[in-house]
Amino acid sequence: MSKIFANIQTPLLTYQQRINAFVQLGLQLDILLNAENAESSVFSELLNKASVQNVWFTPTFIKYSLKQFRSWLYTDCLHDFTKPYLNTSAQKPQKTIAVICAGNIPLVCIHDVLCVLISGHTLLLKPSKEDTLLPLFILQLLNTVEPAFSAQIRIAEIPMKHFDALIATGSTTSARQFEFYFSKYPRIIRKSKSSIAVLDGTETDSELELLMHDVFMYFGLGCRSINLLCVPAGFDLQRLFKASLGFEYLSQHHAYMNQYDYQRSILMLEGNSFLENNIFILKASEHIFAPVSVLHYMFYDSEKHLKDFISARQEDIQCIVSKTHIPFGKAQTPPLNDFADNINTMNFLQS
Repeated sequence: MSKIFANIQTPLLTYQQRINAFVQLGLQLDILLNAENAESSVFSELLNKASVQNVWFTPTFIKYSLKQFRSWLYTDCLHDFTKPYLNTSAQKPQKTIAVICAGNIPLVCIHDVLCVLISGHTLLLKPSKEDTLLPLFILQLLNTVEPAFSAQIRIAEIPMKHFDALIATGSTTSARQFEFYFSKYPRIIRKSKSSIAVLDGTETDSELELLMHDVFMYFGLGCRSINLLCVPAGFDLQRLFKASLGFEYLSQHHAYMNQYDYQRSILMLEGNSFLENNIFILKASEHIFAPVSVLHYMFYDSEKHLKDFISARQEDIQCIVSKTHIPFGKAQTPPLNDFADNINTMNFLQS
């Protein structure tokens, strides 16, 4: 794997060359995502292989992730994102930045990869065993449009060595391990987070349908996936089931329905009350982490109750969807300058 990118001696790419390369990468993604003969293409084969490697990576969700990544790869967008951090006329000393990827959703590490490479640093990538194909495909495509990037890309061996700083994403348990093993390095360590939605009771049916997109995209496995709804006392929960009917395709996914049946059985054995509609299970709980196929909800009776509840869990909340926060349906489409855990990766890379 480490030999995919030859460490050839090439001049460091300038700021504008790096921008141009990512813009060209976006155009290549357009071609792949819009190919009429996708069924017989190398891209289609990649989608199938990635779906086999990780049962939660359906072709639909992989394409959705790629389209989100592609939405960042425009000249104006990249210039606006990088100019506050990068001196466009000078080349800072190059460092090697290790990026340890999670594998919960397709290409979850791609924002870190872009930040490292567009900053002019060398990337030492450690893909998740749950998502090895997609990051390497993107890097190979980038290397095709700009071969000089091969000098800035390395794939990590075990044990990892010869790097200057670290960005790692994983579970809460792995985050503690990362802190221990890499304590001597400058680092960003991200742990498990989840997201919530706050309803005020005036939401339209269309808004609730958009909310269900935030719930079900990537099977609810992303840190930006809505796992808990905060709803006003007296809210009609049956409206949520009506809003979810556009996601009946989930019932055709074998692993998802296995989880649905398992979670339903556990709740019944424990004597817990719940609601269901053969698409998902709705359970009263204040936990902001919910199993696949389960959506938690809690009633609040005042703004103070709601504020105190959120404040006590702020450290575990990635984002909030509501009429006054992230709009319904937009949880899974963050802008390029929306940094995970509110830790500015670009500032870290320039420090």
